[in-house]
Amino acid sequence: LAGGRWHVRGLAKDLSAELPETELRIAEGAGTVDLSGAGERIDGQVTLARAKVADTAAEMRFRPVLASGAVQAKGGAWTGGFALSDLARRRLAEGTLVQGRDGRGGVRFDTGMLTFAPGELQPAGLSPMAAVLASPAEGRARFVGQMNWGEGAPTSRGTLLVERLDFVSPMGPVTGLSGQAQFASLLPLEAAPGQFLKAEKIESLVPLTDVQVSFGLERDAVVIEGAQLAMGEGKLVFDPFILPFKPGEPWTGAINIEAVQVKDLVEASPFGDRVDLEARLTGRAPFEVTPQGVRVSGGVLRAIEPGRLSILREAFTTVGAEGGGVSVPVPVPEEAAPEATNAITEFAYQAMEHLAFDTLDAQVDSQDNGRLGVLMHLKGEHMPPKKQEIRLTIMELIRQSFMNRSLPLPSGTKVDLTLDTSINLDQILKDFAEYQALRGSQAVQP
Repeated sequence: LAGGRWHVRGLAKDLSAELPETELRIAEGAGTVDLSGAGERIDGQVTLARAKVADTAAEMRFRPVLASGAVQAKGGAWTGGFALSDLARRRLAEGTLVQGRDGRGGVRFDTGMLTFAPGELQPAGLSPMAAVLASPAEGRARFVGQMNWGEGAPTSRGTLLVERLDFVSPMGPVTGLSGQAQFASLLPLEAAPGQFLKAEKIESLVPLTDVQVSFGLERDAVVIEGAQLAMGEGKLVFDPFILPFKPGEPWTGAINIEAVQVKDLVEASPFGDRVDLEARLTGRAPFEVTPQGVRVSGGVLRAIEPGRLSILREAFTTVGAEGGGVSVPVPVPEEAAPEATNAITEFAYQAMEHLAFDTLDAQVDSQDNGRLGVLMHLKGEHMPPKKQEIRLTIMELIRQSFMNRSLPLPSGTKVDLTLDTSINLDQILKDFAEYQALRGSQAVQP
């Protein structure tokens, strides 16, 4: 200290600081200080060799990173630059700091185009919010952010650009995710409506292509303004819905089915070895996602063109809630005699094994124990691969002895059929989720 001026120079070790306005914590800091000044005027330089920066927000935005850089002071104003890396010392971003003598300033950071690759940098390693992008992810993305302070409450904004990203999602492997999101705030994370992402393909039970999502971000939820995808030569279009961040919080939505051919979906299902259905369907299914599972209420479907249905008689077995099978009770008239009952039941089996229908209408509703009920009404005719007919003798007609033997249902017999069936949707979704989780985790095992 001399003549009203001061000068300090030295080493800094084990520095720590809490920055509540930006919800950040700095720890394990080390560097050098060489500053001088008089009154409010400060000149010199502070060099940060290293420091660990952690997020203290209630919902963690990023995982801890390492920072290094240098800040210069001139006349009480500060400027500088810094570099961020992950704990494995992989470069993540470069930044600049500017603050005037009046205390107003800001920091800008830019990741540049980050490259994700198996065994290298991964989105889930940067932020818990990217956990849905299961490893291994591969592709390129960039984030540019800005934080300002000094006049009123701190402000922040940012832009995420996904050039292309391939990863494993809960729905299956995703190929070619791309798009851009403008964040109006980083504290908390918010985005105005109109952000857009798309994907080329999702390998789910059946391929889903041309996936498009328009969304915004609120403090506690993602607001989906529109979502659609191509499936089975048709489209699935979702009504707008709100997806809460809080795990286990219920949410509702509705899916519109537009001219979707369900043949491949049925073949890929657990009962695909017993049921074949060629039907192009249109309809709507309101749903609710709860901690107990997906629940559908008031769903309606109809075929927009003729199709075919084939159900092997092995499928006509009622199963318990713990199984993922199909339950299809076969109705039998109460007044039918035992012999007639056998014949009617046999005809019903045959009708459902080779049914060419002209119309199909269905009601879809959830039932107890996580089962999804489908009440279908079909009109058509029996159409087996080879022509069938019944040939009877006069004595068989008189004695009605033909009722005691198996008879072929004649080809072309008109069929007006109501099927009351159900599947264990909870079990199917649980098995699918476990399969996807296993497939996603294998590649990251040491």
